[in-house]
Amino acid sequence: MKLREGFTTGSASTAAIVAALNVLYKGRVYSFVSIKIPVGLLKIQVNSLFYSNNFCISSVIKDGGDDPDCTHGIEIIAKVSKNKKEEWLKNAHELKLSDKFYFFCGKGIGLVTKDGLSVKVGEPAINPMPRKMIKENVELFLVENNVLDKPYIILEVPKGYEVAKHTLNERLGISGGISILGTTGIVKPISMDAYTATIDLSLNIAKKKKFKDIVLSFGRQSELGAKKILNFHEDAFIIIGDFFRYGVEKAKEMGFNVTLAGQPGKILKASMDYDNTNVKFGEFSMEKTLQFLSPFCNSKELEKISHAKTARHLAEIIQKNNIKLWDKIAEYLGKKERISVLIFSYEGDLIGRS
Repeated sequence: MKLREGFTTGSASTAAIVAALNVLYKGRVYSFVSIKIPVGLLKIQVNSLFYSNNFCISSVIKDGGDDPDCTHGIEIIAKVSKNKKEEWLKNAHELKLSDKFYFFCGKGIGLVTKDGLSVKVGEPAINPMPRKMIKENVELFLVENNVLDKPYIILEVPKGYEVAKHTLNERLGISGGISILGTTGIVKPISMDAYTATIDLSLNIAKKKKFKDIVLSFGRQSELGAKKILNFHEDAFIIIGDFFRYGVEKAKEMGFNVTLAGQPGKILKASMDYDNTNVKFGEFSMEKTLQFLSPFCNSKELEKISHAKTARHLAEIIQKNNIKLWDKIAEYLGKKERISVLIFSYEGDLIGRS
């Protein structure tokens, strides 16, 4: 079955602006608008429109397709006005995108607070490609429709602050809302792009701060465990999700001393040469796991482990039978990858280290 593609927050923002421009300057109400993106044209449905003689408010619902993230389904609002005295401009953050129009960011779009990102400190968190898309599409509209005045445009994401709590924005140095992202304008299912871009940003921040040692964690719980053991700066702790191979190789290429922190299931997959530990790239296999563990356990231990149904169940059996395994696995993975390894139980206790 072919998976459905979606579109980025950058595309949603651009489409909402174009929809409002069409109403305000052409008097045309469209159910769908077409926007120019780096890979061609994209048609996007308009969610809502409200207008008067001097302004228009439009919205688009961000659609992640069959690979949705936490921004899937959020409403992105564009307000376009001919009048700079609109109330909504008072507390907005201006961003210089063009000489042809004024642009602002309001509620729900984060502000950058740390160096190392692709956006300067103090600016709204709209990445370079969405900025380019907005600039090109607005300027194209103004030229094609002979609009001589400079419209005032503001973007808002009403639930941006809430949604941002489920992202790594605060850790990366983006406060108050989500980032407006996108490189091609389209979200491709099972794409690595969004997460690996976040890993890149985190590593760049660590490099900018001249850290030598960093911790890569598969998730928040293993990261919290590592923080109790290692007295590193907050920005030296980076969550890589399922992207084991990408995160480790990238960090080593940049010259960092890497400590990998994770729970048994992810650590075992990494040790068994899974480049990506997500279930999409391979389910837990007891047969493969037993084969891998055979050099580390005796026959009686392997027989007990063979009854495990899941990685969590395997960890429970190992703990219950006091099988001395996790230090051996940590040492094996550490030597193979030339990194340090910390293994935490699903309850957050340190159970193995290299």
